[in-house]
Amino acid sequence: MAPKLLWDTPVILAVFVWVCTLPLVGLLAVPFLGWGLGLMVAFALLIIILVVCWLLCFGALPGPMSGLDWRTEEVSEDEEIGR
Repeated sequence: MAPKLLWDTPVILAVFVWVCTLPLVGLLAVPFLGWGLGLMVAFALLIIILVVCWLLCFGALPGPMSGLDWRTEEVSEDEEIGR
């Protein structure tokens, strides 16, 4: 059985969270700060979200994956179907 990767899903979700915050940045930061600083705020937000994701995945912050090996975890067929 092939190992199941654990770190790819949180990173993808972190990027989706960042994409979902872009309209908020566009509505709040761009009118007050301009396009240049608005883009800087957007990229700073991306870095912050990815750092938090990385800290959660590597166990530096308590979270759902802090006790797991970040690379792989063997998953039995019973666990895959929810038994």
